[in-house]
Amino acid sequence: MTSIVYARTFEMNETGKAKLSSLIKQNPIFKTPETTGDELIPQKAEAPKIVGSDIDWAIFVEQNNLRTDPKSFIPVLEEMQKTFKGQEPKAVLNAIKAIELLDKRLAPLEWNDGLALAARDHCKDIGPKGLIGHFGSKGTSPYDRILRYGQAGWWRAENMAFSGPPKETWTELTAQAKKIIMNLFIDDGFTSREHRMRLVNPDFKVAGIASCPHRYLKHLSVIDYAESMRVNQLAEDEIKKLAK
Repeated sequence: MTSIVYARTFEMNETGKAKLSSLIKQNPIFKTPETTGDELIPQKAEAPKIVGSDIDWAIFVEQNNLRTDPKSFIPVLEEMQKTFKGQEPKAVLNAIKAIELLDKRLAPLEWNDGLALAARDHCKDIGPKGLIGHFGSKGTSPYDRILRYGQAGWWRAENMAFSGPPKETWTELTAQAKKIIMNLFIDDGFTSREHRMRLVNPDFKVAGIASCPHRYLKHLSVIDYAESMRVNQLAEDEIKKLAK
């Protein structure tokens, strides 16, 4: 539901100003030059436990690099700008400006096998059929798929990225993953920049990724996010099968 409130004039009181200031400080899109100290030191994220391939882990690592050291991606974007051909001629420049505003570093995400299983289900469903979008062939939503494997916190979302087949070496996979993350951050053709916002949403604490071949668009990676995720028995049983 969306609520819109109208008024001929409006003057914000001290309570409103305090609330607005608090929201701005929580939002990584806004500059917070006063933010210094130990809170900028990211803690090491957990490695994938069972679910996930090499390209999944490479994407996961690069997404955390974006969250903890966003300005390190400016050279990547500058290189992409040289050959970029998208719907928006200035999309890459917009992304560079957005990264320059990301002065507040975020905590890295932790890997969650339950979310990776949810991502895997969507990948295995729509990849072979050549479908796109967040709804499965039987109408399942990201929330449905996440709920199948456990109890998630309030904040949940999903990103999807298309790329070429996974590279052979870790160095090549890292470069490929950087481009995948930057393409999501550029978010060409999406004026709301919804994929970008998911990448740097401070409310997300855990994530899981699954990749698979796509019938028409070469390769698909699905990234599921949540504020928290407690896996259920179904997820634990599936994880045990994959561990054998």
